[in-house]
Amino acid sequence: MASEPSPQIKPGSIRLDGLPEGDYTVQLAVPDGQTAGDFGDQSTTKIHLKRGDVVERNFNLFWNGRIDGQVKDDSGSPAHAWIELQSSDGSQLPGYVRNFVSTNPDGSYEVKKIPPGRYFVAVNPYGPSDESPYGVQYYPVAVRAQNARTFEIGPGQEIRGVNFAVPRLMKRTVRVLVKWPDGKPADNAWVYVWYPHTKDAVDFRRTDHTGNAELDVFGDSVIRIFAEIVVDDGALQGATRYSVPVEVETTKLPTGLTLVLSTSTLRKPSQP
Repeated sequence: MASEPSPQIKPGSIRLDGLPEGDYTVQLAVPDGQTAGDFGDQSTTKIHLKRGDVVERNFNLFWNGRIDGQVKDDSGSPAHAWIELQSSDGSQLPGYVRNFVSTNPDGSYEVKKIPPGRYFVAVNPYGPSDESPYGVQYYPVAVRAQNARTFEIGPGQEIRGVNFAVPRLMKRTVRVLVKWPDGKPADNAWVYVWYPHTKDAVDFRRTDHTGNAELDVFGDSVIRIFAEIVVDDGALQGATRYSVPVEVETTKLPTGLTLVLSTSTLRKPSQP
């Protein structure tokens, strides 16, 4: 009786035959400049083998390009900030790359698993906040991506010392009243501020039952403040309503602003 042909081994595969029953640990020897696993180290796996079993385990290998550095404020102290790695052509990075990270308590950061390509590095691309009162800054000192330094990363390459010095911005506070056209207060509306050169608006406060919220704004610039609410009532269920944005200079910030929500759908306000 002819024996069955052995299954074909695909490129990049390894097969071990004739193993006795038992528990095994399989560990992949990861080449330099690469890492295994979508999230965390997945270069090791455990299996339990029974007589006649065929057990398959797969490993995913990625290039482990890295960029690291430190962010300090203008006093030289570690700054709590958000770091974003951006593709220079605007394309989206693969999901296994944690390209938006917070600095550590000492101001350091590291972005790993970067595939070969060309990149920008930015601090606070969505603008300042109470926890991080620093404006957007592309490395080394640009406010726009087109003026940033481009980093070209080869397979598994590590770039060290991409450091930032960011000025701490002055904080000002304004009280915002959000209401409907009939004068009724808008409870649980979000109040947003949009800073120049940022990727999106930042939400800071939600209104209380009187429609009021206190909003902190940072720096010396022209900003747009607007409100948003999701209507969940009958025919309007799940519809988003915006107010017309108010454009103000932070150096001339009034003590209070009033925003009126629209009863029809408006587009989300854009950058000032």
